[in-house]
Amino acid sequence: MFDISGSELVSFEGSDTVVSVPVGVTRIGDDAFFECSHIAEIILPEGVTEIGARAFWGCEALERIKLPATLRRVGDNAFRSCGALREIAFPEGVTEVGEAVMRGCSQLEKVSLPETLKSLGMSMFADCYNLVQITLPTGLESIGASCFHWCLNLTEIDIPKGVRVLENRTFSGCSGLRRVGLPSGLREIGDGCFEGCGRLVTLDVPQSVERIGAGAFYKCGVMDAHGEFIRLGRVLVGYNGGENAVVPGGVEIIGEHAFAYDEKLKSVQLPEGVTAVEDYAFESCTALERVTLPQSLKRLGKGAFSQCAALAEAVLPSGLERIGADILQGSAVQIAQDRYLLSYAGAEENVCVSEGVRVVADDAFARCTGVRSVAFPEGLLTVGDGALRWCRQLEKIQLPSTVTYIGDAAFASSRQPLVTIEDAQGYLGDNAFPAGAVLDVKICGRRVKVKLLRAVRSGSCAEQRLWEFAKEPCEKSFLQIGEREYMIACAAALFGCGGWYESYLQENIVAAVCYAAQQDIPTLERVLSFGLLELEQLGECIDFTTKNKLVHQQVILMRYRHEQFDSAQSAAQRFEL
Repeated sequence: MFDISGSELVSFEGSDTVVSVPVGVTRIGDDAFFECSHIAEIILPEGVTEIGARAFWGCEALERIKLPATLRRVGDNAFRSCGALREIAFPEGVTEVGEAVMRGCSQLEKVSLPETLKSLGMSMFADCYNLVQITLPTGLESIGASCFHWCLNLTEIDIPKGVRVLENRTFSGCSGLRRVGLPSGLREIGDGCFEGCGRLVTLDVPQSVERIGAGAFYKCGVMDAHGEFIRLGRVLVGYNGGENAVVPGGVEIIGEHAFAYDEKLKSVQLPEGVTAVEDYAFESCTALERVTLPQSLKRLGKGAFSQCAALAEAVLPSGLERIGADILQGSAVQIAQDRYLLSYAGAEENVCVSEGVRVVADDAFARCTGVRSVAFPEGLLTVGDGALRWCRQLEKIQLPSTVTYIGDAAFASSRQPLVTIEDAQGYLGDNAFPAGAVLDVKICGRRVKVKLLRAVRSGSCAEQRLWEFAKEPCEKSFLQIGEREYMIACAAALFGCGGWYESYLQENIVAAVCYAAQQDIPTLERVLSFGLLELEQLGECIDFTTKNKLVHQQVILMRYRHEQFDSAQSAAQRFEL
C-alpha cells in the first residue's frame, strides 16, 4: 500500500477511502497521492514536517484532511484540484507554501492561515470559486500574482500592513468582491490586479501608492463611480472628459494607459506636482495636438505619447531623470536631444555622447551592432534600461562620476566590455553588465580592476555587493562581498589602504598569487611585492603555473624564490661556515 523510503512516503497504491499515513513518516513525497481520486479522508501523523509538490493534486473526492502541528513546508500544487475539500487549516509553524497550493479547490469555503506565514505563492487560491472570506496573517509580506484569481464569491479582504506590492491579477475576476482594505505602506498595484471586480465600487487607495499597472481596474466598479477624472490616491487612472483636459492639482502620477486611445482628446495640461507619466499613458490619442508638461516631472514611461500622429507641440521639462523607450514613436513632434538622448541612429564605431546630455533613454542604442566604444560626458545622470543592449561589438564603456542610475540590461549582451567608472554611486540594474565585463573603478583614489564572473543581478548577489563596496569602501562592505576572486582583486589593488586588506591577503595569499598569475604580469609582481609568501606556499604557486602552462609567470615565481629564499639560505650557510 505505502512505498516508504527512510522517513519519506514516496507513493500510495490502494483502494481505501480513508487513509492513515504511518507514524514515523516525516515527509509526504512529490506526487505521493497524485490523482488518487477515490480517497475521501487522509490522516497525517504528528511528525510530518513537509508535504511535497503535487502530493495530493487531483484527489477529487478528498473531503477531510487535518494537517499536523509539526508541518513547516507545503510544496507547489500540493492540494490542487481537490474539488470536494471544503476547509483546511494550516497550523502555526508553517513558514513556506508554494505556488498554486489550493488552486482549483472549487468547493473550498474556509481557510485558516498561521501567523508564521510571510508569503502566499502565486495562484495559491486561484479558481476557488466558493471561498467567501479569508483572514490573512498580520505579518504577511507578499502575495503572489493571481493569488485570488476567479474567487467569485470572495466578498471582502484586508491586506496586512507589511505588504508593499499587489502583484499582477491578484484579484482579477473576483466578481463578488465588495470591500478591500489596503495598507498605508502599499507602493504598487500590478497589471490587471482588480480586473473584472464589478461590485468593487469604492476603494481607498493610500497616498503611498506610486504605480498602478495597466488594466489594474479594467471592468472594475471603481471606474464607473467617478466623474471626469478617475483618480485613485495620487494616481490618475482614467479620463472621461472632453477635448481639452486640465488635470487637477493633487495628482502626482499619470497611470499606465490613463488617456490611451482617446480619439477626441486634443490638448492636455498637467499640473505642477506631477512627477511621473507612466507607460503608454497617452498612446494612440490620434487627435492630440498639444501637451503641457510640468517642471516637476521626473519620469516619462515607455511609449508615453506613441502613435499620437497629430502631436506637434511638447517641451520636455529640464528635470527629467528617467525616459522610457519610444516615447514619441509615430508622433510628429521633434525634440532637441541636447539634454536628453532619446535614440541614436549613427554608424560610428566609437561614439562620444555630446556634452550636456543628462539622460540616455531606455533602448536608445539598442541593436546598434556596429558600436565598439562609447564615452559618456561628465554631468550624465542616467543610462536607461537596455540603453545599449544587443550592441554585441561593444568593447569599451566610459562612465563619468556623475552617473546615479545604470538601468536594467543597460549593457546586456555586449562583448565582455572594459567598463571605466570614475566613482561608483547610485543604482545598478539587473543584468546591467554581462558576465566577463571588466570593471575598472576608482576606489579610495586607486584604480581597481575586477572581471565579473557572472552578469549583475538584482538583489543580494556578489556583483551587487561589489558595487556597494565600491560606493562605500569599508571593512564591513569588503567582507560582505563574499566572492573570493573579487575580494582578492580589491585587496591587492588597495593594499596599504586599510589593515583588513592586508589581513585578508595574508590569509589567502596562495589564492591571491594564483589569481594574479592568471591576470597579468604587473598584477602578479605587485602581489609578490607585498612579501607575504612563505617558501612552502610559493611551491604551491609554482605548481599552479606549471599545471596551467603559465610559463612567464612560472619564471617570475622561480626568480622570486631565488631572490627571497635561495639567496637568503646561501647567505646563512656562508655565515655558518
